[in-house]
Amino acid sequence: MVDFYAVAIDDVRDMFGADGDLAEELIAAARVAFPEEPHRRRAFLPLMRRAPEFTVANNRPTREDLSILLSGGYVSPERMRASWRLFHALLDHRSAAHITVDVTEEELERAEFDLARNGLDTYYSLRRLGERQLGIPLRGIEGHIDGYAKHVHVLETAAELRRVLGDVEPETRRIVNEVLGMCDVVAADPRLDLVVLES
Repeated sequence: MVDFYAVAIDDVRDMFGADGDLAEELIAAARVAFPEEPHRRRAFLPLMRRAPEFTVANNRPTREDLSILLSGGYVSPERMRASWRLFHALLDHRSAAHITVDVTEEELERAEFDLARNGLDTYYSLRRLGERQLGIPLRGIEGHIDGYAKHVHVLETAAELRRVLGDVEPETRRIVNEVLGMCDVVAADPRLDLVVLES
């Protein structure tokens, strides 16, 4: 799965070290995305080694994760996946549009080969849309796509993809058409860039 967000890169970077109104807005968005689970009363708490309500799932964001992210602080390795889930949710909140493309690593590889075989320059490949570093304190997860493309590169890539789209395989066309939909959103507003993250 690959997520595409139409959002200005400055709006992404502003989330780290956010203060004032922006911090309050992001805290509210996080509460909507990850509502707190109600605590259940348990009769024999002393007999239990660790009560479920006091166990923090590694992939579920906490208030502390949010505080660290908004301050631009260090995220420990065991909280990395939860922090990326939180980042996705906040990014979705700040974006003009967001889609998740259902594509595996192998399918993406085949689509890239198909596009290149039909004349697409590698400078305009799908992966290239996520190659520019985000410039945020949150470290990437190894092996995952996490980057962005500037507005002008998105427009140029969309034009080149449409140029070669006529002769590609149906699966390649499906993937490209979804990406082109997001490119069109970015094209409609010169302030927008395209952030690409692997789920």
